[in-house]
Amino acid sequence: MRKLFVIFSIIFSLLLPYSVAADSGSTDSSVIFAVYDATADSYLLKPTPVSVSSSFSYLSLLDQLSDDGVLSVKIENGSPVSIQNTESGYILQKTQTSAFYLKTDNTVLDDTVWMSAIGNAGIVEIVFSSEALDLPKEAILSKNSITAQGEATVTALTEAGHWLSMNQDSTTLYFMAMTASNQSLSPSDVATLPAALQAHPPEDAQTAAEELLMLSACGYSQTNQAVSERVAFLASCQIDTDNGDLLVQVLRALDSQNYTLPDNAENTRFSLCSRLLLMQNEDGGFSTNKGFASSPWTTLDAMLVLSNYSKEDETVANAIRNAASYISNLNQTSSLAHATTYSSTRILAKMISALICNQIDPSEDRFAIDGVSPIDYLLARQNEDGGFCAEPGEASSLEATETAALALSALNKGRNPYLFSSAAQEETSLSSLNEATPSALANSTQPPWLMIGIVAGCVVLFVVIIIAILYRRKKKS
Repeated sequence: MRKLFVIFSIIFSLLLPYSVAADSGSTDSSVIFAVYDATADSYLLKPTPVSVSSSFSYLSLLDQLSDDGVLSVKIENGSPVSIQNTESGYILQKTQTSAFYLKTDNTVLDDTVWMSAIGNAGIVEIVFSSEALDLPKEAILSKNSITAQGEATVTALTEAGHWLSMNQDSTTLYFMAMTASNQSLSPSDVATLPAALQAHPPEDAQTAAEELLMLSACGYSQTNQAVSERVAFLASCQIDTDNGDLLVQVLRALDSQNYTLPDNAENTRFSLCSRLLLMQNEDGGFSTNKGFASSPWTTLDAMLVLSNYSKEDETVANAIRNAASYISNLNQTSSLAHATTYSSTRILAKMISALICNQIDPSEDRFAIDGVSPIDYLLARQNEDGGFCAEPGEASSLEATETAALALSALNKGRNPYLFSSAAQEETSLSSLNEATPSALANSTQPPWLMIGIVAGCVVLFVVIIIAILYRRKKKS
Protein backbone atom coordinates (compact mmCIF):
# COMPACT_ATOMS: atom_id res chain seq x y z
CA MET A 1 0.00 0.00 0.00
CA ARG A 2 2.89 2.34 0.80
CA LYS A 3 4.32 1.67 -2.64
CA LEU A 4 0.98 2.55 -4.22
CA PHE A 5 0.92 5.79 -2.28
CA VAL A 6 4.41 6.62 -3.52
CA ILE A 7 3.42 5.81 -7.08
CA PHE A 8 0.30 7.97 -6.77
CA SER A 9 2.40 10.86 -5.43
CA ILE A 10 4.83 10.59 -8.31
CA ILE A 11 2.04 10.59 -10.87
CA PHE A 12 0.34 13.55 -9.21
CA SER A 13 3.59 15.52 -9.33
CA LEU A 14 3.93 14.68 -13.01
CA LEU A 15 0.39 15.88 -13.69
CA LEU A 16 0.85 19.16 -11.83
CA PRO A 17 2.75 20.89 -14.66
CA TYR A 18 -0.24 20.26 -16.93
CA SER A 19 -2.42 22.21 -14.55
CA VAL A 20 0.11 25.02 -14.20
CA ALA A 21 0.64 25.23 -17.93
CA ALA A 22 -3.08 25.34 -18.55
CA ASP A 23 -3.52 28.09 -16.01
CA SER A 24 -0.67 30.21 -17.32
CA GLY A 25 -1.75 29.61 -20.89
CA SER A 26 -5.08 31.32 -20.25
CA THR A 27 -3.41 34.71 -19.81
CA ASP A 28 -4.62 36.96 -22.61
CA SER A 29 -2.82 39.83 -24.26
CA SER A 30 -4.61 42.97 -25.34
CA VAL A 31 -4.70 44.87 -28.63
CA ILE A 32 -6.38 48.12 -29.62
CA PHE A 33 -8.91 47.44 -32.38
CA ALA A 34 -10.84 49.90 -34.52
CA VAL A 35 -12.85 50.04 -37.76
CA TYR A 36 -12.45 53.35 -39.57
CA ASP A 37 -14.44 54.80 -42.49
CA ALA A 38 -11.91 56.93 -44.39
CA THR A 39 -14.55 58.45 -46.66
CA ALA A 40 -16.75 59.75 -43.84
CA ASP A 41 -13.76 60.37 -41.56
CA SER A 42 -15.52 58.55 -38.74
CA TYR A 43 -15.23 55.35 -36.76
CA LEU A 44 -17.62 52.47 -37.25
CA LEU A 45 -15.97 51.12 -34.10
CA LYS A 46 -13.85 53.46 -32.00
CA PRO A 47 -10.44 52.26 -30.77
CA THR A 48 -11.26 49.62 -28.20
CA PRO A 49 -9.02 47.29 -26.14
CA VAL A 50 -9.73 43.65 -26.99
CA SER A 51 -8.32 40.64 -25.14
CA VAL A 52 -6.81 38.10 -27.54
CA SER A 53 -4.54 35.09 -27.42
CA SER A 54 -1.27 35.03 -29.32
CA SER A 55 -2.70 32.52 -31.80
CA PHE A 56 -5.52 34.77 -33.02
CA SER A 57 -5.71 35.73 -36.69
CA TYR A 58 -7.30 38.95 -37.88
CA LEU A 59 -10.36 37.08 -39.07
CA SER A 60 -10.57 35.27 -35.75
CA LEU A 61 -10.60 38.66 -34.06
CA LEU A 62 -13.57 39.67 -36.21
CA ASP A 63 -15.26 36.38 -35.35
CA GLN A 64 -14.71 37.08 -31.66
CA LEU A 65 -16.30 40.53 -31.90
CA SER A 66 -19.17 39.01 -33.87
CA ASP A 67 -19.74 36.38 -31.18
CA ASP A 68 -19.69 39.14 -28.56
CA GLY A 69 -22.43 40.97 -30.46
CA VAL A 70 -20.26 44.02 -31.15
CA LEU A 71 -20.00 43.59 -34.93
CA SER A 72 -21.86 41.78 -37.67
CA VAL A 73 -19.31 40.64 -40.26
CA LYS A 74 -19.67 38.93 -43.63
CA ILE A 75 -16.57 37.15 -44.96
CA GLU A 76 -15.94 36.04 -48.54
CA ASN A 77 -12.75 34.50 -49.92
CA GLY A 78 -10.92 35.03 -46.67
CA SER A 79 -11.57 38.76 -46.24
CA PRO A 80 -14.47 40.93 -45.02
CA VAL A 81 -16.99 42.29 -47.51
CA SER A 82 -19.37 43.79 -44.95
CA ILE A 83 -18.92 45.08 -41.39
CA GLN A 84 -21.74 46.52 -39.28
CA ASN A 85 -21.81 47.97 -35.78
CA THR A 86 -24.70 46.04 -34.23
CA GLU A 87 -25.50 48.77 -31.70
CA SER A 88 -25.54 51.82 -33.99
CA GLY A 89 -26.41 50.08 -37.27
CA TYR A 90 -23.44 51.77 -38.99
CA ILE A 91 -22.54 49.49 -41.92
CA LEU A 92 -19.72 49.41 -44.48
CA GLN A 93 -19.90 47.22 -47.58
CA LYS A 94 -17.21 46.39 -50.10
CA THR A 95 -17.96 47.23 -53.76
CA GLN A 96 -15.99 47.34 -57.01
CA THR A 97 -14.61 50.73 -56.01
CA SER A 98 -14.18 50.20 -52.29
CA ALA A 99 -12.14 47.99 -50.05
CA PHE A 100 -11.22 47.08 -46.49
CA TYR A 101 -7.56 47.59 -45.72
CA LEU A 102 -5.74 46.08 -42.78
CA LYS A 103 -3.42 48.26 -40.75
CA THR A 104 -1.30 47.30 -37.75
CA ASP A 105 0.72 49.78 -35.73
CA ASN A 106 0.08 52.44 -38.42
CA THR A 107 1.36 50.25 -41.26
CA VAL A 108 -0.99 49.20 -44.07
CA LEU A 109 -0.53 45.51 -44.86
CA ASP A 110 -1.05 43.48 -48.01
CA ASP A 111 -4.41 41.82 -48.62
CA THR A 112 -2.80 38.39 -48.27
CA VAL A 113 -2.24 38.75 -44.52
CA TRP A 114 -5.87 38.60 -43.36
CA MET A 115 -5.30 35.09 -42.07
CA SER A 116 -1.95 35.88 -40.42
CA ALA A 117 -1.48 35.89 -36.66
CA ILE A 118 -1.76 39.21 -34.87
CA GLY A 119 1.49 38.58 -33.05
CA ASN A 120 2.81 41.59 -31.17
CA ALA A 121 0.75 44.29 -32.91
CA GLY A 122 -0.44 46.85 -30.40
CA ILE A 123 -2.98 48.59 -32.65
CA VAL A 124 -5.08 46.72 -35.22
CA GLU A 125 -7.28 48.79 -37.52
CA ILE A 126 -9.52 47.99 -40.45
CA VAL A 127 -9.71 50.96 -42.80
CA PHE A 128 -12.56 51.24 -45.29
CA SER A 129 -11.98 53.33 -48.41
CA SER A 130 -14.59 53.88 -51.11
CA GLU A 131 -12.01 55.21 -53.55
CA ALA A 132 -10.13 53.31 -56.26
CA LEU A 133 -8.60 50.02 -55.22
CA ASP A 134 -5.22 51.17 -56.50
CA LEU A 135 -5.21 54.06 -54.03
CA PRO A 136 -1.65 54.44 -52.71
CA LYS A 137 -1.19 53.02 -49.26
CA GLU A 138 0.34 56.32 -48.18
CA ALA A 139 -2.99 58.02 -48.89
CA ILE A 140 -4.87 55.50 -46.77
CA LEU A 141 -2.36 55.85 -43.98
CA SER A 142 -2.65 59.63 -43.97
CA LYS A 143 -6.44 59.46 -43.83
CA ASN A 144 -6.56 57.39 -40.70
CA SER A 145 -4.60 57.90 -37.54
CA ILE A 146 -5.86 57.43 -34.00
CA THR A 147 -5.70 60.81 -32.33
CA ALA A 148 -2.88 61.33 -29.88
CA GLN A 149 -5.35 61.61 -27.03
CA GLY A 150 -7.32 58.59 -28.16
CA GLU A 151 -4.22 56.45 -28.43
CA ALA A 152 -3.02 57.71 -25.06
CA THR A 153 -6.27 56.81 -23.28
CA VAL A 154 -6.40 53.35 -24.83
CA THR A 155 -2.80 52.68 -23.84
CA ALA A 156 -3.43 54.09 -20.37
CA LEU A 157 -6.41 51.76 -19.89
CA THR A 158 -4.40 48.74 -20.96
CA GLU A 159 -1.59 49.60 -18.55
CA ALA A 160 -4.05 50.30 -15.73
CA GLY A 161 -5.69 46.94 -16.37
CA HIS A 162 -2.36 45.15 -16.14
CA TRP A 163 -1.60 46.94 -12.87
CA LEU A 164 -4.98 45.93 -11.45
CA SER A 165 -4.43 42.31 -12.46
CA MET A 166 -1.19 42.35 -10.47
CA ASN A 167 -2.84 43.95 -7.42
CA GLN A 168 -5.87 41.77 -6.81
CA ASP A 169 -8.71 42.81 -4.55
CA SER A 170 -12.17 41.48 -3.72
CA THR A 171 -14.24 44.68 -3.75
CA THR A 172 -17.12 45.54 -6.06
CA LEU A 173 -15.18 48.48 -7.49
CA TYR A 174 -12.27 46.18 -8.33
CA PHE A 175 -14.51 43.70 -10.16
CA MET A 176 -16.11 46.51 -12.18
CA ALA A 177 -12.76 48.12 -13.02
CA MET A 178 -11.25 44.82 -14.15
CA THR A 179 -14.20 44.17 -16.46
CA ALA A 180 -14.11 47.73 -17.80
CA SER A 181 -10.41 47.40 -18.59
CA ASN A 182 -10.92 44.07 -20.40
CA GLN A 183 -8.99 42.08 -17.84
CA SER A 184 -9.96 38.55 -16.82
CA LEU A 185 -11.01 38.07 -13.24
CA SER A 186 -9.88 34.97 -11.40
CA PRO A 187 -12.05 32.13 -12.81
CA SER A 188 -12.20 30.47 -9.39
CA ASP A 189 -13.37 33.70 -7.74
CA VAL A 190 -16.05 34.16 -10.37
CA ALA A 191 -17.21 30.55 -10.24
CA THR A 192 -17.58 30.48 -6.45
CA LEU A 193 -19.07 33.97 -6.08
CA PRO A 194 -22.79 33.09 -6.43
CA ALA A 195 -22.66 30.28 -3.87
CA ALA A 196 -20.63 32.42 -1.47
CA LEU A 197 -23.19 35.22 -1.68
CA GLN A 198 -26.16 32.89 -1.36
CA ALA A 199 -24.74 31.59 1.91
CA HIS A 200 -25.18 35.08 3.38
CA PRO A 201 -28.37 36.76 2.11
CA PRO A 202 -28.25 40.58 2.07
CA GLU A 203 -29.75 42.41 5.01
CA ASP A 204 -30.07 45.86 3.46
CA ALA A 205 -30.32 47.62 0.11
CA GLN A 206 -26.71 48.83 0.13
CA THR A 207 -25.34 45.31 0.50
CA ALA A 208 -27.73 43.87 -2.09
CA ALA A 209 -26.79 46.56 -4.62
CA GLU A 210 -23.05 46.03 -4.07
CA GLU A 211 -23.40 42.27 -4.49
CA LEU A 212 -25.58 42.62 -7.57
CA LEU A 213 -23.01 44.91 -9.18
CA MET A 214 -20.29 42.38 -8.47
CA LEU A 215 -22.32 39.57 -10.03
CA SER A 216 -23.12 41.77 -13.00
CA ALA A 217 -19.47 42.65 -13.57
CA CYS A 218 -18.72 38.92 -13.62
CA GLY A 219 -21.25 38.43 -16.42
CA TYR A 220 -24.01 36.67 -14.50
CA SER A 221 -27.49 37.19 -15.92
CA GLN A 222 -30.83 37.13 -14.14
CA THR A 223 -31.12 33.39 -14.76
CA ASN A 224 -28.58 32.96 -12.00
CA GLN A 225 -30.26 32.40 -8.64
CA ALA A 226 -27.98 34.75 -6.70
CA VAL A 227 -28.76 37.52 -9.19
CA SER A 228 -32.52 36.96 -9.25
CA GLU A 229 -32.66 36.89 -5.44
CA ARG A 230 -30.91 40.26 -5.17
CA VAL A 231 -33.06 41.84 -7.85
CA ALA A 232 -36.15 40.64 -5.98
CA PHE A 233 -34.72 41.92 -2.70
CA LEU A 234 -34.06 45.40 -4.13
CA ALA A 235 -37.55 45.47 -5.62
CA SER A 236 -39.22 44.97 -2.25
CA CYS A 237 -36.81 46.04 0.51
CA GLN A 238 -36.99 49.25 2.49
CA ILE A 239 -34.85 51.98 0.94
CA ASP A 240 -33.95 55.27 2.57
CA THR A 241 -35.22 57.55 -0.19
CA ASP A 242 -33.53 60.56 1.39
CA ASN A 243 -30.10 59.01 0.84
CA GLY A 244 -28.82 60.14 -2.55
CA ASP A 245 -25.82 57.80 -2.66
CA LEU A 246 -28.01 54.80 -1.87
CA LEU A 247 -30.53 55.68 -4.59
CA VAL A 248 -27.65 55.98 -7.05
CA GLN A 249 -26.19 52.60 -6.11
CA VAL A 250 -29.53 50.78 -6.32
CA LEU A 251 -30.28 52.25 -9.75
CA ARG A 252 -26.76 51.48 -10.93
CA ALA A 253 -27.07 47.86 -9.83
CA LEU A 254 -30.46 47.33 -11.48
CA ASP A 255 -29.32 48.97 -14.71
CA SER A 256 -25.91 47.27 -14.84
CA GLN A 257 -27.47 44.52 -16.94
CA ASN A 258 -30.93 46.01 -17.35
CA TYR A 259 -32.38 43.52 -14.90
CA THR A 260 -36.14 42.98 -14.99
CA LEU A 261 -38.10 43.98 -11.90
CA PRO A 262 -41.20 41.98 -10.90
CA ASP A 263 -44.58 43.47 -11.80
CA ASN A 264 -45.44 44.03 -8.14
CA ALA A 265 -42.14 45.76 -7.30
CA GLU A 266 -42.43 48.42 -4.61
CA ASN A 267 -39.19 50.04 -5.74
CA THR A 268 -39.49 50.72 -9.45
CA ARG A 269 -37.01 52.54 -11.65
CA PHE A 270 -39.53 55.38 -11.98
CA SER A 271 -39.93 55.78 -8.23
CA LEU A 272 -36.17 55.59 -7.62
CA CYS A 273 -35.42 58.17 -10.32
CA SER A 274 -38.17 60.44 -9.04
CA ARG A 275 -36.74 60.34 -5.52
CA LEU A 276 -33.24 60.99 -6.83
CA LEU A 277 -34.42 64.04 -8.78
CA LEU A 278 -35.82 65.45 -5.53
CA MET A 279 -32.25 65.46 -4.19
CA GLN A 280 -31.24 68.15 -6.69
CA ASN A 281 -30.71 71.62 -5.22
CA GLU A 282 -31.25 75.00 -6.85
CA ASP A 283 -27.56 75.27 -7.74
CA GLY A 284 -27.92 72.16 -9.93
CA GLY A 285 -25.99 69.86 -7.65
CA PHE A 286 -27.34 66.77 -5.88
CA SER A 287 -27.12 66.34 -2.13
CA THR A 288 -26.00 63.19 -0.38
CA ASN A 289 -28.90 63.56 2.05
CA LYS A 290 -32.18 65.38 1.54
CA GLY A 291 -31.94 69.02 2.59
CA PHE A 292 -28.15 69.17 2.71
CA ALA A 293 -25.75 71.14 0.50
CA SER A 294 -24.84 69.77 -2.92
CA SER A 295 -22.10 67.15 -3.10
CA PRO A 296 -19.88 67.04 -6.23
CA TRP A 297 -19.40 63.28 -5.86
CA THR A 298 -23.13 62.55 -5.50
CA THR A 299 -23.85 64.96 -8.36
CA LEU A 300 -21.50 63.12 -10.72
CA ASP A 301 -22.89 59.75 -9.66
CA ALA A 302 -26.44 61.03 -10.24
CA MET A 303 -25.44 62.21 -13.72
CA LEU A 304 -24.07 58.73 -14.43
CA VAL A 305 -27.19 56.77 -13.47
CA LEU A 306 -29.66 59.30 -14.87
CA SER A 307 -27.91 59.19 -18.25
CA ASN A 308 -29.78 55.93 -18.88
CA TYR A 309 -33.10 57.83 -18.81
CA SER A 310 -32.33 61.24 -20.30
CA LYS A 311 -33.29 60.36 -23.88
CA GLU A 312 -36.85 59.43 -22.92
CA ASP A 313 -37.49 62.06 -20.25
CA GLU A 314 -36.91 65.78 -20.74
CA THR A 315 -37.12 66.37 -16.99
CA VAL A 316 -34.16 64.06 -16.49
CA ALA A 317 -32.28 65.64 -19.39
CA ASN A 318 -32.80 69.10 -17.92
CA ALA A 319 -31.63 67.91 -14.50
CA ILE A 320 -28.43 66.60 -16.07
CA ARG A 321 -27.79 69.89 -17.86
CA ASN A 322 -28.18 71.77 -14.58
CA ALA A 323 -25.87 69.31 -12.85
CA ALA A 324 -23.23 69.79 -15.56
CA SER A 325 -23.46 73.56 -15.06
CA TYR A 326 -23.00 73.07 -11.31
CA ILE A 327 -19.87 71.00 -11.93
CA SER A 328 -18.40 73.52 -14.39
CA ASN A 329 -19.15 76.45 -12.08
CA LEU A 330 -17.57 74.65 -9.15
CA ASN A 331 -14.57 73.81 -11.27
CA GLN A 332 -14.07 77.42 -12.30
CA THR A 333 -14.46 78.88 -8.82
CA SER A 334 -12.84 76.49 -6.36
CA SER A 335 -11.40 73.67 -8.47
CA LEU A 336 -13.46 70.50 -8.45
CA ALA A 337 -10.34 68.41 -7.84
CA HIS A 338 -10.18 69.64 -4.25
CA ALA A 339 -13.89 70.08 -3.49
CA THR A 340 -14.52 66.70 -1.85
CA THR A 341 -13.00 64.29 0.63
CA TYR A 342 -12.25 61.94 -2.26
CA SER A 343 -8.83 62.11 -3.90
CA SER A 344 -8.46 64.54 -6.78
CA THR A 345 -7.74 61.67 -9.18
CA ARG A 346 -10.97 59.90 -8.28
CA ILE A 347 -13.14 63.01 -8.57
CA LEU A 348 -11.60 63.90 -11.96
CA ALA A 349 -12.10 60.36 -13.22
CA LYS A 350 -15.70 60.35 -12.01
CA MET A 351 -16.31 63.68 -13.76
CA ILE A 352 -14.99 62.32 -17.05
CA SER A 353 -17.24 59.25 -16.81
CA ALA A 354 -20.31 61.36 -15.99
CA LEU A 355 -19.72 63.76 -18.88
CA ILE A 356 -19.01 61.04 -21.44
CA CYS A 357 -22.18 59.14 -20.47
CA ASN A 358 -24.20 62.26 -21.23
CA GLN A 359 -22.48 63.05 -24.54
CA ILE A 360 -20.72 66.08 -23.04
CA ASP A 361 -17.14 66.65 -24.15
CA PRO A 362 -14.83 66.75 -21.11
CA SER A 363 -12.39 68.81 -23.18
CA GLU A 364 -14.73 71.82 -23.19
CA ASP A 365 -13.06 74.90 -21.74
CA ARG A 366 -15.59 75.12 -18.90
CA PHE A 367 -14.27 71.86 -17.45
CA ALA A 368 -10.58 72.75 -17.78
CA ILE A 369 -8.43 72.79 -14.66
CA ASP A 370 -5.95 75.66 -14.71
CA GLY A 371 -6.24 75.61 -18.47
CA VAL A 372 -5.60 71.86 -18.70
CA SER A 373 -8.16 69.37 -20.01
CA PRO A 374 -9.36 66.98 -17.27
CA ILE A 375 -8.39 64.10 -19.56
CA ASP A 376 -4.79 65.27 -19.77
CA TYR A 377 -4.92 66.03 -16.07
CA LEU A 378 -6.00 62.46 -15.36
CA LEU A 379 -3.41 60.90 -17.67
CA ALA A 380 -0.70 62.83 -15.85
CA ARG A 381 -1.66 60.94 -12.68
CA GLN A 382 -0.61 57.58 -14.12
CA ASN A 383 2.63 56.23 -12.70
CA GLU A 384 5.27 54.27 -14.59
CA ASP A 385 3.95 51.00 -13.14
CA GLY A 386 0.59 51.59 -14.86
CA GLY A 387 -1.37 52.43 -11.73
CA PHE A 388 -2.80 55.83 -10.84
CA CYS A 389 -1.82 57.89 -7.83
CA ALA A 390 -4.48 59.45 -5.60
CA GLU A 391 -2.51 62.70 -5.50
CA PRO A 392 0.53 63.86 -7.51
CA GLY A 393 3.78 62.24 -6.43
CA GLU A 394 2.17 59.40 -4.50
CA ALA A 395 2.43 55.67 -5.16
CA SER A 396 -0.27 53.96 -7.20
CA SER A 397 -3.43 53.16 -5.26
CA LEU A 398 -6.22 50.69 -5.90
CA GLU A 399 -9.18 53.06 -5.62
CA ALA A 400 -7.56 55.74 -7.79
CA THR A 401 -6.62 53.18 -10.47
CA GLU A 402 -10.05 51.53 -10.35
CA THR A 403 -11.93 54.81 -10.80
CA ALA A 404 -9.49 55.94 -13.49
CA ALA A 405 -9.94 52.66 -15.38
CA LEU A 406 -13.71 53.17 -15.47
CA ALA A 407 -13.22 56.71 -16.81
CA LEU A 408 -10.77 55.55 -19.48
CA SER A 409 -13.22 52.84 -20.50
CA ALA A 410 -15.93 55.49 -20.90
CA LEU A 411 -13.58 57.59 -23.03
CA ASN A 412 -12.57 54.72 -25.28
CA LYS A 413 -16.01 53.18 -25.72
CA GLY A 414 -18.11 56.34 -25.48
CA ARG A 415 -20.64 54.82 -23.10
CA ASN A 416 -21.47 54.20 -19.46
CA PRO A 417 -18.68 52.03 -17.98
CA TYR A 418 -21.06 50.65 -15.35
CA LEU A 419 -23.18 48.82 -17.93
CA PHE A 420 -22.10 45.22 -18.39
CA SER A 421 -23.13 42.54 -20.84
CA SER A 422 -24.19 39.07 -19.82
CA ALA A 423 -21.75 36.37 -20.79
CA ALA A 424 -23.44 33.62 -18.81
CA GLN A 425 -24.18 30.42 -20.65
CA GLU A 426 -26.40 27.49 -19.73
CA GLU A 427 -25.87 26.44 -16.15
CA THR A 428 -23.16 23.84 -15.74
CA SER A 429 -21.89 21.85 -12.81
CA LEU A 430 -18.65 22.97 -11.23
CA SER A 431 -17.65 20.81 -8.26
CA SER A 432 -20.62 21.03 -5.91
CA LEU A 433 -21.88 24.28 -7.43
CA ASN A 434 -24.78 24.44 -9.82
CA GLU A 435 -24.14 27.97 -11.03
CA ALA A 436 -23.54 29.32 -14.50
CA THR A 437 -19.97 30.40 -15.18
CA PRO A 438 -19.59 33.33 -17.62
CA SER A 439 -17.94 32.18 -20.83
CA ALA A 440 -16.14 35.50 -21.08
CA LEU A 441 -13.80 34.24 -18.39
CA ALA A 442 -13.09 30.98 -20.15
CA ASN A 443 -10.71 31.17 -23.07
CA SER A 444 -12.73 29.30 -25.67
CA THR A 445 -9.84 29.33 -28.14
CA GLN A 446 -7.47 27.58 -25.76
CA PRO A 447 -7.08 23.80 -26.17
CA PRO A 448 -8.38 21.93 -23.11
CA TRP A 449 -4.92 20.78 -22.01
CA LEU A 450 -5.90 20.69 -18.37
CA MET A 451 -8.80 18.33 -19.00
CA ILE A 452 -6.70 16.19 -21.33
CA GLY A 453 -3.96 16.00 -18.71
CA ILE A 454 -6.38 15.02 -15.95
CA VAL A 455 -8.05 12.32 -18.06
CA ALA A 456 -4.72 10.96 -19.24
CA GLY A 457 -3.41 11.02 -15.68
CA CYS A 458 -6.39 9.08 -14.41
CA VAL A 459 -5.89 6.45 -17.11
CA VAL A 460 -2.18 6.14 -16.31
CA LEU A 461 -2.92 5.94 -12.60
CA PHE A 462 -5.49 3.21 -13.18
CA VAL A 463 -3.06 1.18 -15.30
CA VAL A 464 -0.26 1.57 -12.73
CA ILE A 465 -2.52 0.42 -9.90
CA ILE A 466 -3.62 -2.64 -11.89
CA ILE A 467 -0.01 -3.50 -12.69
CA ALA A 468 0.96 -3.06 -9.05
CA ILE A 469 -1.85 -5.33 -7.87
CA LEU A 470 -0.95 -8.01 -10.43
CA TYR A 471 2.69 -7.73 -9.45
CA ARG A 472 1.88 -8.23 -5.76
CA ARG A 473 -0.31 -11.25 -6.52
CA LYS A 474 2.41 -12.78 -8.68
CA LYS A 475 4.98 -12.17 -5.95
CA LYS A 476 2.80 -13.85 -3.31
CA SER A 477 2.19 -16.85 -5.54
